[in-house]
Amino acid sequence: MHYGIVSLSTKGVNIHMASGKKGGSKVIISAQTLITGDGKTVLKDSGALITGSKIAAIGKTADLLKAYPSQQHIDYGAATILPGLIDMHVHLGFYAGRQDEKLYNDHLTAYLAQNDARRFLLNGVTTLRDVASPNGLCRHLTLAAAKGIVQAQRIFYCK
Repeated sequence: MHYGIVSLSTKGVNIHMASGKKGGSKVIISAQTLITGDGKTVLKDSGALITGSKIAAIGKTADLLKAYPSQQHIDYGAATILPGLIDMHVHLGFYAGRQDEKLYNDHLTAYLAQNDARRFLLNGVTTLRDVASPNGLCRHLTLAAAKGIVQAQRIFYCK
């Protein structure tokens, strides 16, 4: 799962992850406010139709439900839906400077990286650019996500 839309509410952050597969299921997500990501458009009582890993349509919730009556609908109420955030400079699995850094082998570093990615995801970051993970760590984390072993956002990494 590599694509997401974030909804923010007083109850916290929700990440709606699309399947990452072409075609696939459709779902309508809606909320009181939807920010499109173009820097200026804010829609009220609106939603998005997600098809597989793509945003297929955006519009008023009532219009989407009328146009796609058989689709699953998730209503986030008073939340705000916005495109997933992007962090262009991260170091997944970075353990230097920790008091117990001598304990970090490849396995523990991989667990730390996966936990780091999870924390970013829970905070609405659906795309990461890792600039210095060791020994192909992000390549393997991306492969594990593609195989469905772990849940991770889209990760770009330096080779």
